[in-house]
Amino acid sequence: MQNTHFAEESLDYVISSDVLEHVPFYKDALQETHRILKVGGAHVFTAPFYQHRFSNEQRSIIDEKGELVHFRHPWYHGDPLRPEGVLCFNVFSVELLIELEKIGFEAELHIIRDPVLGILGNNGIVLVAKKVGVSPREKDLIFPDQDIPANT
Repeated sequence: MQNTHFAEESLDYVISSDVLEHVPFYKDALQETHRILKVGGAHVFTAPFYQHRFSNEQRSIIDEKGELVHFRHPWYHGDPLRPEGVLCFNVFSVELLIELEKIGFEAELHIIRDPVLGILGNNGIVLVAKKVGVSPREKDLIFPDQDIPANT
C-alpha cells in the first residue's frame, strides 16, 4: 500500500479490510491511496479503531536504521501463511480522520450494527476516505456558498 504500481488518478475505489494497521508507514500508504484515486473515488476500509480515544496508538515502528522497535507488547493478528501472525503497528482513533483530511480526503466514519446482517457489537467501524476536488480544509463550512477571501 505504501508504493503501488498504479498510475496517478487511475482507480475509482480502493477497498481494504484490516490491512492498514499492518503497514509500518501508514501515512505513506494513505498518501499513495490518494495519489492513485480519481477525484470522486474513495478508499473504503476497516482497521482496529479506539472509539474512546482521540489519538492513535503507535505500538511498533521500523526506525531510520530499518530496525523494528516495539513501544508496547507486540500484537500479532492471525495469518494462514505465517504461524506467528502479522504484526500490528498501530491502532487508530479519531486522529486518523484528521490525518485523512490533511491529505485531502473527505473522511467519514460509519459505525455499523445490524443484528439482521450478523453485525454485532460496538466496533463495526467502516471508514470512507473520498478524494474530492477541493480539500475539506479549504472549504468554508459556515458559509459554504461564499468565496474564501483572497487575503487568508
